[in-house]
Amino acid sequence: MTSIVPATNGTPYRLIKDAMFEAGLLGKGRDPSSESLAQYNNRLQDTFQWMQTRGLKLWLEYDVPITPVTGQNLYALGPTAAGGTVNMVRPTRCKEAYYTDQSQNRRPLIPMGRSEWDTLSTVTTLGNINSFYGEKHQLTYNFYVWLTPDSTQTGIIHAILQQQISGIVTLVDSINLPIEWYLTCMWILASQICTRQPQKVIDRCDKMASQFLDDLENWDVEDADTRFTPDTRMMAQGNTGRFNR
Repeated sequence: MTSIVPATNGTPYRLIKDAMFEAGLLGKGRDPSSESLAQYNNRLQDTFQWMQTRGLKLWLEYDVPITPVTGQNLYALGPTAAGGTVNMVRPTRCKEAYYTDQSQNRRPLIPMGRSEWDTLSTVTTLGNINSFYGEKHQLTYNFYVWLTPDSTQTGIIHAILQQQISGIVTLVDSINLPIEWYLTCMWILASQICTRQPQKVIDRCDKMASQFLDDLENWDVEDADTRFTPDTRMMAQGNTGRFNR
């Protein structure tokens, strides 16, 4: 069977050049100036980070193992220099989590919101881990577990984290984006840099950026359907009106 080689996702240089052309800032066959490249490269990196806030980005999700420590319910995910206890690049969010014991048996951990965490009568009770709460900070992502691990919790916590897009080092680096994202990024950048162009150009860039972003968000989701299941914690209290996603 013939192997299929995926297309390359381009470079920052190509993306900036295409965006400038569509924005009417660069003539056909011309190359961007070093000043334009420096200016729009910064804008491009800011655009990448903003796009991470738009829904679920599957290629950035990683299963990160965390070793529970007896008596410790907080695990700060981030650089050690910034106060992280799990040394890594600060993740943007935690989608879900589960726990595996020494026999590799799994059990899901239930996500908690801030109000649920804040209204717990105590967060220091020792026992089996069954829930987690994620708290976003500027330099770290604080991952709390409940109950606080006791000495029997000798397995591993697995957090499904969304990581940040890798920063651009040089203009000829391969961008840390799937090829399906190329046109969306290019048109969004074109829309941002065409602000002093004729209204016709601005309208076209805005329209194309919106169209490609909508198409991309409809595509960049999990293949499996979403299921809603009853939240057994609330049902145990006689409340049947709450669901977990």
